Amino acid sequence: MKKEWRPISGGLICVKSFDARTEEIVKHYRAGETLAQVGKRIGVTRERVRQIIKKYEFYRGAGVGGQAVQ
Repeated sequence: MKKEWRPISGGLICVKSFDARTEEIVKHYRAGETLAQVGKRIGVTRERVRQIIKKYEFYRGAGVGGQAVQ
C-alpha cells in the first residue's frame, strides 16, 4: 500500500492505493470465492486473505460485495 497526497479545497488528503495482489484478492472474493479458495489461488492462508480484505475495507470505507469478513 502506498500513500499519495492529493490537493482538495482547504488542504491535502492522503489517498491510499493498493497493489495489484490486493486488488486481485478482493476481486476474486467479490466474485464469490471463499477465503480458502482465494488463498489457494494466491498462495497465502485463508487467515491472511481475511486480514488483507479487512484492511482493504477499512481504508476504502465499505464492505466487500456485501459479504461480512469475520
